[in-house]
Amino acid sequence: MGEITREVEVEWMPYCMAILCNLARRSKSVCGRIKKSSSYKAFSRRVIKLLSHDSRIVVVSSLVLVGYLEEKVRDMVYCPQNIHETFQCVFNVLIMGDGDCLMTRHIASDLLRRLVVSETQTISSTPVITSTGKDVMNYPFFTRCIQQTAELLVVLDPRLEEAVKVYDVLLAFCSLPQLCSPVCAAILKYAPTEARLTTPLLAIASTASISIEDAVQPEIPLKALRLLTYLVKEKLDSGEPLCDVIVYEQLLALIDAAVKTSVETSKPEVVYQCRRITEGLRLAEG
Repeated sequence: MGEITREVEVEWMPYCMAILCNLARRSKSVCGRIKKSSSYKAFSRRVIKLLSHDSRIVVVSSLVLVGYLEEKVRDMVYCPQNIHETFQCVFNVLIMGDGDCLMTRHIASDLLRRLVVSETQTISSTPVITSTGKDVMNYPFFTRCIQQTAELLVVLDPRLEEAVKVYDVLLAFCSLPQLCSPVCAAILKYAPTEARLTTPLLAIASTASISIEDAVQPEIPLKALRLLTYLVKEKLDSGEPLCDVIVYEQLLALIDAAVKTSVETSKPEVVYQCRRITEGLRLAEG
């Protein structure tokens, strides 16, 4: 906190913001210590000012930290009158990223999910949309931002953790009955261009075809399979030909490879191997 509230900004301040942001998200005791700190007032004023900083990691970290400050300060950013601007800001940070800090997309993805998917436990296993996220699909920038977010799956290395975070936010949105169809429809409408023939759906299918053994992070092909299932179901439910977006043979080969995954009970990958079979069966049902 001392590094953040310095009058003269130090070059490592953005990293201090990101670290404090992650600590606050993971620990209630850290949030309590921030509020009890003798420098809390100076810190809260500084965080509000940093919302207009020119560094994306600083801005998105400030948005997260504001959520843990007192209600009066928090409502300045997350009130109904301003929440659409907050959403657009976080989407922009996720889409643009930050070459100087790999944590930028991680924090933006996590914040988007918390703004839309309720963390409150319910009797039903179906996730519930938050009060802040109930109007997100009506914002004029929503479809474009979903498409640009999905486009990251075309340009990012699927082995990187940044790709995992992109899958996380899209899957979180698809888990909500209110958002699943508009999110999938937006991704499916992303058309290839002369400069880039690969669509997000084809990139997702390519990532889904990676075997558990070849994946740097075994979660990635599983998440890709799950997202592909949502997209295929949306396309079929709309009554439009599936072959408009993916070749049947490619999809069948993908399902075949997934359901025929070898299960090696003596290896630590066995959990992921079983999950790959499950995801393959879900895709086949779609």
